[in-house]
Amino acid sequence: WRTLDGSRYGNDVCNRTYTLHPMLRRKDVQFFVLGWGGKIPEFQILGWSQKVTTPDDVSQPICFKFDIHLVRKANFYYLKIMLPLWLLVLSSVAAFGIETDDLGARLEVLFTLLLSTIAFLYIIQESIPKINRLTVIDKVVLASLITLVISVVFSSVIARYKEDEAVYLNIILAVIYP
Repeated sequence: WRTLDGSRYGNDVCNRTYTLHPMLRRKDVQFFVLGWGGKIPEFQILGWSQKVTTPDDVSQPICFKFDIHLVRKANFYYLKIMLPLWLLVLSSVAAFGIETDDLGARLEVLFTLLLSTIAFLYIIQESIPKINRLTVIDKVVLASLITLVISVVFSSVIARYKEDEAVYLNIILAVIYP
């Protein structure tokens, strides 16, 4: 069933075509019965269509063509991938609460978050579709990593300012940035 579920084709609507050819050409035998419950857990079925082609040449088989139109349900990705990533990135604001001259403690918090995000990505990589282009999930993952790296850069820059300027810049970045 793995080949029919479309899990390797991203979040877009995908059209699949499966062609069934009968093995015999007898009119007294029912050679085709479509038995399907109508549910694919990860997808929403938008509809389906069929086309039956009966060739003029009796030696050629009757061809049944079914098109099932599916779209991936996104709730799994929102709750299991995007929400935890958002929480990891949002927790980077905690680094701006540490004293501006304590760069080591700030970097410790930010690198822990960065490593946690990378570990999380290794865990969820099986759930993300493997396609040649970036999906929305891929873009969110990249944006999360870039945001954490920029937090590291900002913390390093803030540590180089004088105390009064650093506190002011720290407050601005903590409010505006994430």
